Amino acid sequence: MTISTRHPTIEINRYRSADYPDRVDAALAKIESTPSGNHLLEGLKPLAAHGKKVLLNESPPWNPAPSAGAVFTDKQRRKYGERESEGEAAVELGLITKGRFCKGEGTNATVNWSPGVGLMVDSEGRPQGQSSEYAEQAFVGLAHELIHAKHIMSGDFKHGGDRLDPKSKSGKEELRATGLGKYASERVSENSIRAENGLPIRKHYAG
Repeated sequence: MTISTRHPTIEINRYRSADYPDRVDAALAKIESTPSGNHLLEGLKPLAAHGKKVLLNESPPWNPAPSAGAVFTDKQRRKYGERESEGEAAVELGLITKGRFCKGEGTNATVNWSPGVGLMVDSEGRPQGQSSEYAEQAFVGLAHELIHAKHIMSGDFKHGGDRLDPKSKSGKEELRATGLGKYASERVSENSIRAENGLPIRKHYAG
């Protein structure tokens, strides 16, 4: 059974820490407090009207880095049946990626996130990994994954190749979520949220 959050489109699916729901709500409130963060969360609401939602899981201590993926909605599960990997099936069926002429129908999104770590960014704008010393910035990582989640839910996710390769589809998805290269002027990105909160801007996706 999932637990509701302060945002109607986001539900908590799995967690271990008793205070996780409260820390999720605190992070969502922080995201919501700035213009681009508010625009991000408001942009999820119309997707909920079409039966889509974000399922949030607490990341395990041994792998606290945030991540996002796709899972079927209940309706899609009835239509396509049980799959060993719904994320892979969502790509194979063209549900979350944009085709030649139109977007996919979208799916639910899963986000793994820990409030206990944040991304270190050095003076050159290069990420230096997750650290508990930056836990107060954990909301930025959640926002980054919610951007991916929105693309998954809306059927506009870029998938394919190595995400560390900026020329690959997956690499372009990361540049878009971060706000780098031709995506630097995106209304909502990790960097727009960083800027509005007075945090260091990422000038590179990888360290």
